Amino acid sequence: MAERRRVYRFRGHVIAGMNWKPTRLFDELPSLRVCDLCRMIPKRILVLPCSHVLCQACHAVSFQNGADGLCPLDGEPFVGAECSGHDFPDNKAKALKVHCWNEVHGCEFVGAMEEILTHYEDKCAFHIVECFRCGEEVFHSVLTSHYASGCTAGLFSKDTTYNTSESTAVVAQYVKTSVEQMTALLTNPHHDRLMPPMQSKLNALTQQFRRHKSQSAEFTRELNVSSKAERANAAAAILTSVADQPYYENDPVEPASFP
Repeated sequence: MAERRRVYRFRGHVIAGMNWKPTRLFDELPSLRVCDLCRMIPKRILVLPCSHVLCQACHAVSFQNGADGLCPLDGEPFVGAECSGHDFPDNKAKALKVHCWNEVHGCEFVGAMEEILTHYEDKCAFHIVECFRCGEEVFHSVLTSHYASGCTAGLFSKDTTYNTSESTAVVAQYVKTSVEQMTALLTNPHHDRLMPPMQSKLNALTQQFRRHKSQSAEFTRELNVSSKAERANAAAAILTSVADQPYYENDPVEPASFP
């Protein structure tokens, strides 16, 4: 049986919108339906004498200059007449159950292949978009609140110059924004499915705090180094100034005379 946790791609099927999309199976599928080389699930599969199965594309490139074919997996020679072809019936392909393409973002919908495209395009609430201001990936349904709440994630980019006079306020605003976004996720009617996105948000918040702590420590180190350098420069300037002063020898003291 094909592994259900593995992501596959369909090829050559009549179901609109399904071909070439990375798709995870819910139903078990006989290994005979999966090309042993490219792992595609094609409309038509060919079984070689060595028992390996190839899609038509991988089978075709196994022949060179009209000569006999060589199995790309074990190098066994074969001729075309020795291979048997098997089609994946359209009705069985349409009824095959698969996971929504937004499963990685929290969607738990499972449906037949002929239903999945309609769900994905018209009903799925787990579409992700990128905020053009901060670059963070958020649910399309909460993008408005994300943007309106300040969208401060961009202020924490690695290239941002650290400023202690602003850092506390920025961190506080980021926490406020993150809490508002997670609150919006909790009010989503599908909040029970949103644990992966919420965990991602919490992880991002933790990373921002760690970055803030690291930047603060770095700033303190730089400040200490700067202070030491300034003191050293001041001392050097004093020594230079003293060295530049003219040197006067004291006149010899005449011995005191006593009457």
